[in-house]
Amino acid sequence: DLKTCIDYIESITNEKIFLVTSGRDALNILIRIHALKQIDSIFIFCLKPEKYQYLLQTYTKIIGIYTKRRELLNSLKENIILVEKHLETFNFYNQHKQKTTRDLSKESAEFLWFQIFKDVILRLPRDNHAKQQMIEFCQHYYRGNEKE
Repeated sequence: DLKTCIDYIESITNEKIFLVTSGRDALNILIRIHALKQIDSIFIFCLKPEKYQYLLQTYTKIIGIYTKRRELLNSLKENIILVEKHLETFNFYNQHKQKTTRDLSKESAEFLWFQIFKDVILRLPRDNHAKQQMIEFCQHYYRGNEKE
């Protein structure tokens, strides 16, 4: 029941949700829950992934579309580990750096900028043209810089 599912998601306040949905229900669910802060990642499990590829361009929280249970489980595990590492980092930061944003050390500021950068990258278009543009830009920007 879609309404019960959405009500449950909205009732959660201090946790992140990894949502697995069928391809058939994906669009109906995505329209209603994608913007919710509780949703961390969305995984689509279906038999015809090509039918739902267009959703990847619109809904940035979709991690992937899977046809095999093993691939889905591996992706879930990887993303859970990634989120746990981020939580550990933030917990460490909160315990040892009781400062306001104005008092952040250079390392802490760099970490926060990296998190913002990662979020922006995840929202970029995911096609070969966009990838090629990014590669060309990086090559141009770092031209002559052997270190980078």
